[in-house]
Amino acid sequence: MAETGLRTRRRLRYVLLAILSAAFLAVAAALLLSTLNRQYQTTHHELSGAQCILHLQDVAILVQQMRGLRLIQDTAGDDRIAAVLHELSTQLLAEVGYLETHSYAGLTCLHPRQIAQMRLYIRRQPATADGLDRGGDFDEASDLVAGVRDTMLDAAYTSALVRDTDAGPYFLANLLALRLPALIDASGRLRGQAAALAVANRWSEEDSRQTANRMEGVRIALEQVEMELRAFMTERPSLAKRLAGSRDEVHSALNDFLSVTGGVLGGGQSGVEAIELFDRGSQAIGSVRILHGLVLQELDGLLRARIVVLRRQLVVAWLAVLGLLAAVLYLHTSFYRRERLLSERLESLATTDALTRAGNRTRFEEDFARHLMEAERYGRTLSIIMLDIDHFKRINDRYGHTVGDLVLRQLTKVVEAQIRSADAFYRWGGEEFCVLSPETMLEGARESAERIRNAVAGADFGAVSGVTVSLGVAQWQDGESADVLLNRVDGALYAAKQAGRNRVVIASSSPASV
Repeated sequence: MAETGLRTRRRLRYVLLAILSAAFLAVAAALLLSTLNRQYQTTHHELSGAQCILHLQDVAILVQQMRGLRLIQDTAGDDRIAAVLHELSTQLLAEVGYLETHSYAGLTCLHPRQIAQMRLYIRRQPATADGLDRGGDFDEASDLVAGVRDTMLDAAYTSALVRDTDAGPYFLANLLALRLPALIDASGRLRGQAAALAVANRWSEEDSRQTANRMEGVRIALEQVEMELRAFMTERPSLAKRLAGSRDEVHSALNDFLSVTGGVLGGGQSGVEAIELFDRGSQAIGSVRILHGLVLQELDGLLRARIVVLRRQLVVAWLAVLGLLAAVLYLHTSFYRRERLLSERLESLATTDALTRAGNRTRFEEDFARHLMEAERYGRTLSIIMLDIDHFKRINDRYGHTVGDLVLRQLTKVVEAQIRSADAFYRWGGEEFCVLSPETMLEGARESAERIRNAVAGADFGAVSGVTVSLGVAQWQDGESADVLLNRVDGALYAAKQAGRNRVVIASSSPASV
Protein backbone atom coordinates (compact mmCIF):
# COMPACT_ATOMS: atom_id res chain seq x y z
CA MET A 1 0.00 0.00 0.00
CA ALA A 2 2.79 2.40 0.95
CA GLU A 3 4.65 1.46 -2.25
CA THR A 4 1.56 2.12 -4.37
CA GLY A 5 1.05 5.49 -2.67
CA LEU A 6 4.69 6.42 -3.33
CA ARG A 7 4.36 5.55 -7.01
CA THR A 8 1.15 7.55 -7.27
CA ARG A 9 2.78 10.60 -5.65
CA ARG A 10 5.79 10.30 -7.93
CA ARG A 11 3.56 10.06 -10.99
CA LEU A 12 1.53 13.08 -9.88
CA ARG A 13 4.71 15.05 -9.29
CA TYR A 14 5.96 14.45 -12.81
CA VAL A 15 2.56 15.17 -14.30
CA LEU A 16 2.48 18.46 -12.38
CA LEU A 17 5.98 19.37 -13.54
CA ALA A 18 5.03 18.58 -17.14
CA ILE A 19 1.87 20.70 -16.86
CA LEU A 20 3.78 23.63 -15.32
CA SER A 21 6.48 23.45 -17.99
CA ALA A 22 3.90 23.25 -20.76
CA ALA A 23 1.95 26.14 -19.22
CA PHE A 24 5.07 28.31 -19.00
CA LEU A 25 5.94 27.47 -22.60
CA ALA A 26 2.35 28.17 -23.66
CA VAL A 27 2.42 31.62 -22.02
CA ALA A 28 5.74 32.49 -23.66
CA ALA A 29 4.46 31.19 -26.99
CA ALA A 30 1.22 33.14 -26.63
CA LEU A 31 3.17 36.36 -26.05
CA LEU A 32 5.41 35.71 -29.05
CA LEU A 33 2.55 34.75 -31.34
CA SER A 34 0.48 37.67 -30.11
CA THR A 35 3.30 40.07 -30.93
CA LEU A 36 3.80 38.60 -34.39
CA ASN A 37 0.07 38.53 -35.06
CA ARG A 38 -0.27 42.15 -33.92
CA GLN A 39 2.52 43.16 -36.30
CA TYR A 40 0.87 41.14 -39.05
CA GLN A 41 -2.50 42.85 -38.52
CA THR A 42 -0.84 46.27 -38.24
CA THR A 43 0.94 45.76 -41.54
CA HIS A 44 -2.36 44.77 -43.16
CA HIS A 45 -3.90 47.98 -41.82
CA GLU A 46 -0.97 50.02 -43.10
CA LEU A 47 -1.39 48.47 -46.54
CA SER A 48 -5.10 49.31 -46.46
CA GLY A 49 -4.26 52.82 -45.30
CA ALA A 50 -1.83 53.39 -48.18
CA GLN A 51 -4.39 52.18 -50.73
CA CYS A 52 -7.13 54.28 -49.14
CA ILE A 53 -4.97 57.41 -49.09
CA LEU A 54 -4.13 56.98 -52.78
CA HIS A 55 -7.81 56.96 -53.77
CA LEU A 56 -8.69 59.80 -51.41
CA GLN A 57 -5.86 61.84 -52.92
CA ASP A 58 -7.40 61.30 -56.37
CA VAL A 59 -10.77 62.48 -55.05
CA ALA A 60 -9.19 65.58 -53.49
CA ILE A 61 -7.33 66.43 -56.73
CA LEU A 62 -10.49 66.10 -58.80
CA VAL A 63 -12.52 68.32 -56.43
CA GLN A 64 -9.73 70.90 -56.34
CA GLN A 65 -9.60 70.98 -60.14
CA MET A 66 -13.37 71.37 -60.36
CA ARG A 67 -13.30 74.09 -57.72
CA GLY A 68 -10.62 76.07 -59.56
CA LEU A 69 -12.26 75.64 -62.94
CA ARG A 70 -15.63 76.68 -61.52
CA LEU A 71 -14.05 79.83 -60.15
CA ILE A 72 -12.55 80.65 -63.54
CA GLN A 73 -15.76 79.75 -65.39
CA ASP A 74 -17.85 82.00 -63.18
CA THR A 75 -15.65 84.93 -64.18
CA ALA A 76 -14.44 84.14 -67.71
CA GLY A 77 -17.45 82.14 -68.98
CA ASP A 78 -15.32 79.97 -71.32
CA ASP A 79 -17.25 77.04 -72.84
CA ARG A 80 -14.15 74.83 -72.86
CA ILE A 81 -14.22 74.84 -69.05
CA ALA A 82 -17.71 73.32 -69.04
CA ALA A 83 -16.49 70.37 -71.11
CA VAL A 84 -13.56 69.80 -68.73
CA LEU A 85 -15.89 70.08 -65.73
CA HIS A 86 -18.15 67.42 -67.24
CA GLU A 87 -15.18 65.10 -67.76
CA LEU A 88 -13.94 65.71 -64.21
CA SER A 89 -17.45 65.10 -62.83
CA THR A 90 -17.53 61.72 -64.56
CA GLN A 91 -14.12 60.79 -63.13
CA LEU A 92 -15.10 61.94 -59.63
CA LEU A 93 -18.35 59.98 -59.78
CA ALA A 94 -16.42 56.84 -60.77
CA GLU A 95 -13.87 57.36 -57.97
CA VAL A 96 -16.59 57.89 -55.36
CA GLY A 97 -18.42 54.81 -56.61
CA TYR A 98 -15.22 52.78 -56.30
CA LEU A 99 -14.63 53.91 -52.70
CA GLU A 100 -18.25 53.20 -51.83
CA THR A 101 -18.09 49.60 -53.06
CA HIS A 102 -14.57 48.74 -51.79
CA SER A 103 -13.81 48.25 -48.12
CA TYR A 104 -10.44 48.35 -46.40
CA ALA A 105 -9.66 46.47 -43.19
CA GLY A 106 -10.55 48.64 -40.22
CA LEU A 107 -10.85 51.82 -42.34
CA THR A 108 -13.65 53.99 -43.71
CA CYS A 109 -12.25 55.87 -46.69
CA LEU A 110 -15.39 57.92 -47.30
CA HIS A 111 -18.25 58.22 -44.85
CA PRO A 112 -21.79 57.91 -46.21
CA ARG A 113 -22.37 61.61 -45.50
CA GLN A 114 -19.30 62.55 -47.58
CA ILE A 115 -20.43 60.29 -50.43
CA ALA A 116 -23.84 61.98 -50.46
CA GLN A 117 -22.23 65.45 -50.46
CA MET A 118 -19.91 64.43 -53.32
CA ARG A 119 -22.78 63.22 -55.45
CA LEU A 120 -24.80 66.37 -54.73
CA TYR A 121 -21.82 68.48 -55.75
CA ILE A 122 -21.42 66.46 -58.96
CA ARG A 123 -25.11 66.88 -59.87
CA ARG A 124 -24.73 70.66 -59.63
CA GLN A 125 -22.09 70.66 -62.38
CA PRO A 126 -23.22 71.38 -65.97
CA ALA A 127 -24.48 68.27 -67.72
CA THR A 128 -23.24 69.46 -71.15
CA ALA A 129 -20.56 71.70 -72.47
CA ASP A 130 -23.01 74.54 -73.01
CA GLY A 131 -24.88 74.09 -69.75
CA LEU A 132 -25.64 77.22 -67.82
CA ASP A 133 -25.93 75.67 -64.32
CA ARG A 134 -23.07 77.16 -62.29
CA GLY A 135 -23.17 74.21 -59.81
CA GLY A 136 -21.72 74.23 -56.33
CA ASP A 137 -19.95 77.26 -55.05
CA PHE A 138 -16.34 77.67 -53.97
CA ASP A 139 -17.06 77.20 -50.25
CA GLU A 140 -18.83 73.91 -50.82
CA ALA A 141 -15.90 72.53 -52.81
CA SER A 142 -13.47 73.78 -50.17
CA ASP A 143 -15.46 71.99 -47.47
CA LEU A 144 -15.35 68.78 -49.49
CA VAL A 145 -11.57 69.05 -49.95
CA ALA A 146 -11.07 69.73 -46.25
CA GLY A 147 -13.24 66.75 -45.35
CA VAL A 148 -11.28 64.47 -47.67
CA ARG A 149 -8.01 65.77 -46.24
CA ASP A 150 -9.22 65.03 -42.69
CA THR A 151 -10.28 61.53 -43.78
CA MET A 152 -6.81 60.96 -45.24
CA LEU A 153 -5.16 61.92 -41.96
CA ASP A 154 -7.61 59.74 -40.06
CA ALA A 155 -6.79 56.81 -42.34
CA ALA A 156 -3.07 57.44 -41.83
CA TYR A 157 -3.41 57.39 -38.04
CA THR A 158 -5.90 54.51 -37.95
CA SER A 159 -3.72 52.33 -40.17
CA ALA A 160 -0.60 53.20 -38.09
CA LEU A 161 1.25 54.62 -41.08
CA VAL A 162 2.30 57.74 -39.17
CA ARG A 163 3.15 55.76 -36.02
CA ASP A 164 5.59 53.37 -37.65
CA THR A 165 8.98 55.04 -37.17
CA ASP A 166 11.31 52.13 -37.98
CA ALA A 167 14.33 53.55 -39.78
CA GLY A 168 14.96 52.58 -43.39
CA PRO A 169 13.04 52.57 -46.67
CA TYR A 170 9.82 51.53 -44.98
CA PHE A 171 9.76 54.65 -42.80
CA LEU A 172 10.83 56.93 -45.65
CA ALA A 173 8.11 55.51 -47.91
CA ASN A 174 5.56 56.18 -45.17
CA LEU A 175 6.87 59.71 -44.80
CA LEU A 176 6.71 60.43 -48.53
CA ALA A 177 3.25 58.86 -48.75
CA LEU A 178 2.04 61.60 -46.41
CA ARG A 179 4.35 64.41 -47.55
CA LEU A 180 3.37 64.29 -51.24
CA PRO A 181 -0.38 64.83 -50.59
CA ALA A 182 0.58 67.93 -48.62
CA LEU A 183 2.54 69.20 -51.64
CA ILE A 184 -0.45 68.45 -53.89
CA ASP A 185 -2.78 70.31 -51.54
CA ALA A 186 -0.48 73.35 -51.34
CA SER A 187 -0.10 73.41 -55.13
CA GLY A 188 -3.86 73.11 -55.60
CA ARG A 189 -4.54 76.07 -53.30
CA LEU A 190 -1.96 78.18 -55.11
CA ARG A 191 -3.36 77.14 -58.51
CA GLY A 192 -6.91 78.19 -57.58
CA GLN A 193 -5.89 81.53 -56.10
CA ALA A 194 -3.51 82.43 -58.94
CA ALA A 195 -6.08 81.52 -61.60
CA ALA A 196 -8.75 83.59 -59.86
CA LEU A 197 -6.43 86.59 -59.70
CA ALA A 198 -5.54 86.19 -63.36
CA VAL A 199 -9.21 86.13 -64.34
CA ALA A 200 -10.08 89.16 -62.19
CA ASN A 201 -7.04 91.02 -63.55
CA ARG A 202 -6.85 92.90 -60.28
CA TRP A 203 -5.64 92.14 -56.78
CA SER A 204 -4.90 93.89 -53.59
CA GLU A 205 -1.67 94.01 -51.64
CA GLU A 206 -3.11 91.35 -49.33
CA ASP A 207 -3.78 89.09 -52.34
CA SER A 208 -0.19 89.52 -53.47
CA ARG A 209 1.12 88.71 -49.99
CA GLN A 210 -1.07 85.57 -49.68
CA THR A 211 -0.04 84.33 -53.14
CA ALA A 212 3.64 84.92 -52.37
CA ASN A 213 3.30 83.03 -49.08
CA ARG A 214 1.63 80.11 -50.83
CA MET A 215 4.35 80.06 -53.48
CA GLU A 216 6.95 79.94 -50.72
CA GLY A 217 5.00 77.12 -49.02
CA VAL A 218 5.06 75.11 -52.27
CA ARG A 219 8.84 75.68 -52.62
CA ILE A 220 9.47 74.54 -49.04
CA ALA A 221 7.25 71.46 -49.47
CA LEU A 222 9.07 70.65 -52.72
CA GLU A 223 12.47 70.92 -51.00
CA GLN A 224 11.33 68.58 -48.21
CA VAL A 225 10.04 66.05 -50.74
CA GLU A 226 13.27 66.17 -52.75
CA MET A 227 15.38 65.73 -49.60
CA GLU A 228 13.35 62.72 -48.47
CA LEU A 229 13.39 61.29 -52.00
CA ARG A 230 17.21 61.44 -52.04
CA ALA A 231 17.29 59.50 -48.77
CA PHE A 232 14.71 57.02 -50.05
CA MET A 233 16.64 56.41 -53.29
CA THR A 234 19.80 55.86 -51.23
CA GLU A 235 17.96 53.14 -49.30
CA ARG A 236 16.41 51.70 -52.48
CA PRO A 237 19.05 51.98 -55.25
CA SER A 238 16.97 49.79 -57.57
CA LEU A 239 14.34 52.54 -57.74
CA ALA A 240 16.75 55.45 -58.10
CA LYS A 241 16.50 55.75 -61.90
CA ARG A 242 12.72 55.61 -62.09
CA LEU A 243 12.18 57.92 -59.10
CA ALA A 244 14.85 60.34 -60.28
CA GLY A 245 13.01 60.81 -63.60
CA SER A 246 9.70 61.41 -61.83
CA ARG A 247 11.39 63.73 -59.31
CA ASP A 248 12.94 65.80 -62.12
CA GLU A 249 9.57 66.04 -63.84
CA VAL A 250 7.94 67.24 -60.61
CA HIS A 251 10.74 69.73 -60.07
CA SER A 252 10.45 71.10 -63.61
CA ALA A 253 6.63 71.23 -63.65
CA LEU A 254 6.33 72.92 -60.26
CA ASN A 255 9.06 75.46 -61.01
CA ASP A 256 7.39 76.24 -64.34
CA PHE A 257 4.06 76.65 -62.54
CA LEU A 258 5.66 78.89 -59.91
CA SER A 259 7.31 80.96 -62.66
CA VAL A 260 3.98 81.46 -64.44
CA THR A 261 2.30 82.26 -61.15
CA GLY A 262 5.00 84.81 -60.41
CA GLY A 263 4.16 86.43 -63.73
CA VAL A 264 0.57 86.90 -62.53
CA LEU A 265 1.85 89.07 -59.73
CA GLY A 266 3.93 91.10 -62.23
CA GLY A 267 1.20 92.00 -64.69
CA GLY A 268 -2.39 91.39 -65.81
CA GLN A 269 -3.43 88.19 -67.60
CA SER A 270 -6.46 87.48 -69.81
CA GLY A 271 -9.01 84.80 -69.12
CA VAL A 272 -7.43 82.47 -71.71
CA GLU A 273 -4.03 82.95 -70.09
CA ALA A 274 -5.63 82.18 -66.73
CA ILE A 275 -6.83 78.84 -68.10
CA GLU A 276 -3.31 78.14 -69.32
CA LEU A 277 -2.00 78.95 -65.81
CA PHE A 278 -4.57 76.56 -64.38
CA ASP A 279 -3.46 73.87 -66.83
CA ARG A 280 0.18 74.44 -65.84
CA GLY A 281 -0.82 73.99 -62.20
CA SER A 282 -2.82 70.86 -63.04
CA GLN A 283 0.16 69.42 -64.93
CA ALA A 284 2.41 70.07 -61.94
CA ILE A 285 -0.10 68.46 -59.60
CA GLY A 286 -0.41 65.53 -62.02
CA SER A 287 3.36 64.99 -61.97
CA VAL A 288 3.31 65.02 -58.17
CA ARG A 289 0.40 62.57 -58.30
CA ILE A 290 2.46 60.23 -60.50
CA LEU A 291 5.38 60.43 -58.07
CA HIS A 292 2.98 59.81 -55.22
CA GLY A 293 1.68 56.73 -57.02
CA LEU A 294 5.22 55.39 -57.50
CA VAL A 295 6.01 55.88 -53.81
CA LEU A 296 2.77 54.23 -52.77
CA GLN A 297 3.46 51.39 -55.20
CA GLU A 298 6.83 50.84 -53.55
CA LEU A 299 5.26 51.14 -50.11
CA ASP A 300 2.68 48.58 -51.20
CA GLY A 301 5.50 46.22 -52.22
CA LEU A 302 7.33 46.77 -48.93
CA LEU A 303 4.15 46.13 -46.95
CA ARG A 304 3.34 42.99 -48.90
CA ALA A 305 6.89 41.72 -48.47
CA ARG A 306 6.65 42.46 -44.78
CA ILE A 307 3.36 40.55 -44.62
CA VAL A 308 5.02 37.55 -46.28
CA VAL A 309 7.90 37.69 -43.78
CA LEU A 310 5.54 37.99 -40.85
CA ARG A 311 3.44 35.12 -42.17
CA ARG A 312 6.56 32.99 -42.39
CA GLN A 313 7.59 34.06 -38.90
CA LEU A 314 4.17 33.07 -37.62
CA VAL A 315 4.50 29.63 -39.23
CA VAL A 316 8.04 29.23 -37.88
CA ALA A 317 6.92 30.41 -34.44
CA TRP A 318 4.06 27.90 -34.43
CA LEU A 319 6.40 25.11 -35.49
CA ALA A 320 8.95 26.19 -32.87
CA VAL A 321 6.27 26.23 -30.19
CA LEU A 322 5.03 22.79 -31.18
CA GLY A 323 8.61 21.54 -31.34
CA LEU A 324 9.47 22.96 -27.93
CA LEU A 325 6.28 21.56 -26.48
CA ALA A 326 7.08 18.14 -27.93
CA ALA A 327 10.65 18.41 -26.63
CA VAL A 328 9.43 19.34 -23.14
CA LEU A 329 6.97 16.47 -23.11
CA TYR A 330 9.63 14.11 -24.46
CA LEU A 331 12.18 15.20 -21.86
CA HIS A 332 9.67 14.88 -19.06
CA THR A 333 8.51 11.50 -20.34
CA SER A 334 12.08 10.32 -20.83
CA PHE A 335 13.12 11.59 -17.42
CA TYR A 336 10.08 10.02 -15.82
CA ARG A 337 10.75 6.73 -17.60
CA ARG A 338 14.38 6.73 -16.47
CA GLU A 339 13.37 7.65 -12.96
CA ARG A 340 10.77 4.90 -12.98
CA LEU A 341 13.32 2.37 -14.24
CA LEU A 342 15.78 3.54 -11.60
CA SER A 343 13.06 3.30 -8.96
CA GLU A 344 12.16 -0.19 -10.14
CA ARG A 345 15.84 -1.11 -10.13
CA LEU A 346 16.27 0.16 -6.59
CA GLU A 347 13.07 -1.58 -5.57
CA SER A 348 14.34 -4.78 -7.17
CA LEU A 349 17.63 -4.48 -5.32
CA ALA A 350 15.75 -3.90 -2.09
CA THR A 351 13.37 -6.85 -2.53
CA THR A 352 15.41 -9.36 -4.56
CA ASP A 353 18.11 -11.72 -3.33
CA ALA A 354 21.34 -10.65 -5.00
CA LEU A 355 22.68 -14.19 -5.40
CA THR A 356 19.69 -16.23 -6.59
CA ARG A 357 17.42 -13.39 -7.96
CA ALA A 358 14.57 -14.90 -5.95
CA GLY A 359 12.52 -12.68 -3.66
CA ASN A 360 14.34 -11.85 -0.41
CA ARG A 361 13.07 -11.97 3.15
CA THR A 362 11.73 -8.40 2.97
CA ARG A 363 9.73 -9.15 -0.17
CA PHE A 364 8.42 -12.36 1.39
CA GLU A 365 7.16 -10.54 4.47
CA GLU A 366 5.38 -7.88 2.34
CA ASP A 367 3.74 -10.43 0.02
CA PHE A 368 2.91 -12.82 2.88
CA ALA A 369 1.17 -10.04 4.84
CA ARG A 370 -0.81 -9.00 1.74
CA HIS A 371 -1.92 -12.56 0.88
CA LEU A 372 -2.80 -13.24 4.49
CA MET A 373 -4.94 -10.10 4.66
CA GLU A 374 -6.76 -11.10 1.46
CA ALA A 375 -7.33 -14.59 2.86
CA GLU A 376 -8.81 -13.18 6.07
CA ARG A 377 -10.96 -10.53 4.32
CA TYR A 378 -12.25 -12.54 1.36
CA GLY A 379 -12.04 -16.09 2.72
CA ARG A 380 -9.43 -17.20 0.21
CA THR A 381 -7.07 -20.14 0.62
CA LEU A 382 -3.33 -19.75 1.13
CA SER A 383 -0.65 -22.41 1.36
CA ILE A 384 3.06 -22.14 2.06
CA ILE A 385 5.96 -24.45 1.31
CA MET A 386 9.25 -24.18 3.16
CA LEU A 387 12.27 -26.12 1.89
CA ASP A 388 15.88 -26.59 2.93
CA ILE A 389 18.86 -28.08 1.03
CA ASP A 390 19.97 -31.27 2.74
CA HIS A 391 23.54 -31.26 4.08
CA PHE A 392 24.33 -27.92 2.45
CA LYS A 393 27.12 -27.27 4.96
CA ARG A 394 28.94 -30.35 3.69
CA ILE A 395 28.74 -28.99 0.14
CA ASN A 396 30.32 -25.71 1.20
CA ASP A 397 32.99 -27.47 3.24
CA ARG A 398 33.87 -29.92 0.46
CA TYR A 399 33.53 -27.85 -2.69
CA GLY A 400 33.80 -24.30 -1.37
CA HIS A 401 31.39 -21.40 -1.17
CA THR A 402 31.64 -20.62 -4.87
CA VAL A 403 30.23 -24.02 -5.77
CA GLY A 404 27.71 -23.64 -2.96
CA ASP A 405 26.50 -20.39 -4.54
CA LEU A 406 26.14 -22.17 -7.90
CA VAL A 407 24.01 -24.83 -6.19
CA LEU A 408 21.76 -22.11 -4.72
CA ARG A 409 21.29 -20.44 -8.11
CA GLN A 410 20.61 -23.73 -9.88
CA LEU A 411 18.12 -24.70 -7.19
CA THR A 412 16.25 -21.44 -7.75
CA LYS A 413 15.94 -22.16 -11.49
CA VAL A 414 14.73 -25.70 -10.83
CA VAL A 415 12.09 -24.65 -8.29
CA GLU A 416 10.78 -21.70 -10.35
CA ALA A 417 10.32 -24.07 -13.29
CA GLN A 418 8.04 -26.28 -11.15
CA ILE A 419 5.73 -23.73 -9.54
CA ARG A 420 2.75 -21.86 -11.06
CA SER A 421 2.92 -18.31 -12.37
CA ALA A 422 0.67 -17.28 -9.47
CA ASP A 423 3.14 -18.72 -6.94
CA ALA A 424 6.20 -16.85 -5.71
CA PHE A 425 9.60 -18.15 -4.66
CA TYR A 426 11.68 -16.51 -1.91
CA ARG A 427 15.01 -17.07 -0.23
CA TRP A 428 14.24 -17.24 3.48
CA GLY A 429 17.87 -17.27 4.57
CA GLY A 430 21.02 -19.35 3.97
CA GLU A 431 19.89 -22.55 2.25
CA GLU A 432 16.22 -22.18 3.28
CA PHE A 433 13.55 -21.09 0.78
CA CYS A 434 9.77 -20.50 0.77
CA VAL A 435 7.01 -20.80 -1.81
CA LEU A 436 3.78 -18.80 -1.38
CA SER A 437 0.84 -20.44 -3.15
CA PRO A 438 -2.31 -18.25 -3.04
CA GLU A 439 -5.66 -19.83 -3.92
CA THR A 440 -4.16 -23.28 -3.27
CA MET A 441 -5.50 -25.98 -1.00
CA LEU A 442 -3.23 -28.16 1.16
CA GLU A 443 -3.32 -31.12 -1.25
CA GLY A 444 -2.36 -28.92 -4.18
CA ALA A 445 0.55 -27.48 -2.21
CA ARG A 446 1.70 -31.02 -1.29
CA GLU A 447 1.68 -32.07 -4.94
CA SER A 448 3.68 -28.97 -5.84
CA ALA A 449 6.19 -29.78 -3.09
CA GLU A 450 6.59 -33.33 -4.41
CA ARG A 451 7.26 -32.01 -7.90
CA ILE A 452 9.90 -29.70 -6.49
CA ARG A 453 11.53 -32.52 -4.51
CA ASN A 454 11.65 -34.86 -7.50
CA ALA A 455 12.93 -32.14 -9.83
CA VAL A 456 15.74 -31.17 -7.47
CA ALA A 457 16.74 -34.80 -6.93
CA GLY A 458 17.01 -35.31 -10.69
CA ALA A 459 18.62 -31.97 -11.54
CA ASP A 460 22.23 -31.46 -12.66
CA PHE A 461 24.24 -29.44 -10.16
CA GLY A 462 27.57 -29.78 -11.92
CA ALA A 463 30.35 -31.06 -9.66
CA VAL A 464 27.93 -31.71 -6.84
CA SER A 465 25.83 -34.85 -7.05
CA GLY A 466 22.96 -36.12 -4.96
CA VAL A 467 21.53 -32.74 -4.03
CA THR A 468 18.17 -33.15 -2.29
CA VAL A 469 15.74 -30.96 -0.36
CA SER A 470 13.41 -31.46 2.59
CA LEU A 471 10.05 -29.68 2.46
CA GLY A 472 7.32 -28.69 4.89
CA VAL A 473 3.80 -27.79 3.71
CA ALA A 474 1.03 -25.93 5.55
CA GLN A 475 -2.33 -24.28 4.71
CA TRP A 476 -3.60 -21.18 6.46
CA GLN A 477 -6.48 -21.85 8.83
CA ASP A 478 -9.25 -19.40 9.58
CA GLY A 479 -8.23 -17.03 12.37
CA GLU A 480 -4.61 -18.15 12.26
CA SER A 481 -1.90 -15.49 12.63
CA ALA A 482 1.18 -15.21 10.45
CA ASP A 483 3.53 -16.34 13.21
CA VAL A 484 1.45 -19.45 13.97
CA LEU A 485 1.36 -20.42 10.28
CA LEU A 486 5.12 -19.93 9.92
CA ASN A 487 5.76 -21.94 13.06
CA ARG A 488 3.63 -24.80 11.71
CA VAL A 489 5.36 -24.94 8.31
CA ASP A 490 8.77 -24.62 9.97
CA GLY A 491 7.84 -27.47 12.25
CA ALA A 492 6.86 -29.60 9.25
CA LEU A 493 10.23 -28.85 7.61
CA TYR A 494 12.02 -29.87 10.81
CA ALA A 495 10.01 -33.08 10.91
CA ALA A 496 11.05 -33.87 7.31
CA LYS A 497 14.70 -33.52 8.22
CA GLN A 498 14.27 -35.61 11.33
CA ALA A 499 12.54 -38.31 9.31
CA GLY A 500 15.57 -38.79 7.05
CA ARG A 501 15.48 -35.79 4.65
CA ASN A 502 14.53 -35.74 0.96
CA ARG A 503 10.85 -35.88 1.78
CA VAL A 504 7.67 -33.79 2.14
CA VAL A 505 5.88 -33.44 5.47
CA ILE A 506 2.47 -31.81 5.88
CA ALA A 507 2.05 -29.65 8.97
CA SER A 508 -0.59 -30.69 11.48
CA SER A 509 -3.30 -28.31 12.65
CA SER A 510 -1.23 -27.21 15.67
CA PRO A 511 2.50 -26.67 16.02
CA ALA A 512 2.75 -28.78 19.17
CA SER A 513 1.65 -31.97 17.43
CA VAL A 514 4.10 -31.76 14.48
